[in-house]
Amino acid sequence: MPIEEYYAKEAPLEAHMSAPFQQRVLGKYMEKIRRLFTHNALVLDIGSGLGYNLNTLHKHFSNIVAADISLRALKHSKEEHARLKINYVVCDIQNMPFKDNSVDIVVCTETLEHVPDMQRAINECYRILKESGYIFISTPNYNNLIGLKKKLEDKKAKREYWEPWGGHIGGMERHMTPRKLHNALKKFKIIYTQGGGYLLPWTFFMPFFKKYHNKFPLLSLGIFPIIKYVGMQYFVLAQKEKTRSKYRKGRKNGSVCNNSNI
Repeated sequence: MPIEEYYAKEAPLEAHMSAPFQQRVLGKYMEKIRRLFTHNALVLDIGSGLGYNLNTLHKHFSNIVAADISLRALKHSKEEHARLKINYVVCDIQNMPFKDNSVDIVVCTETLEHVPDMQRAINECYRILKESGYIFISTPNYNNLIGLKKKLEDKKAKREYWEPWGGHIGGMERHMTPRKLHNALKKFKIIYTQGGGYLLPWTFFMPFFKKYHNKFPLLSLGIFPIIKYVGMQYFVLAQKEKTRSKYRKGRKNGSVCNNSNI
């Protein structure tokens, strides 16, 4: 089964979740950039899943699109966030139905590691962002002891899938590192980076600590050089500086696909 089809139809809802402490980081960076935009700036939460980012984003912006490949996850999100005025769109991050230079801010959390062609996905984000627009990304980081376990498990299974929570057994989870992400973001200007989650990647073999992973993410450690690169999560805020050659020349511009709206 193609990875896209798995996440669109077969993945459990748990595969569309993210750690609660990530909202603290997302909120911090939205606070940093919101003064640069009007309140109705267009914000795209791509890979939105169950909508964990929506309450945080809604504190800062009013014009939000939640997009995901899973219709089921988005329907669940719409029910949970009925009081918020959110637009919902079903789409694949590798081929998004948005016009070039049409989005002010892209938020992409815990998504890129599950996408078959990560570079194509990032190129799509670059394409749809306006000049001087921002992208906020979070991914797992396997540049640590738990990353070694992942390499062994993936080698045994002959595919990239293993992650600590067992939520992507039928899907994929790329062996992400800060270097891989930075290499894929070469067309962007990196503004801020931060690490997070320091208990799990170094104490995963001690069950006592696993339950404290979300309670004590030790985010303050993640601002320091070197240390920021060895936590379980890695965060990047980057900017599209100026218009460059367009990706996928000949692509016909168009707004969000009407038949994908929920």
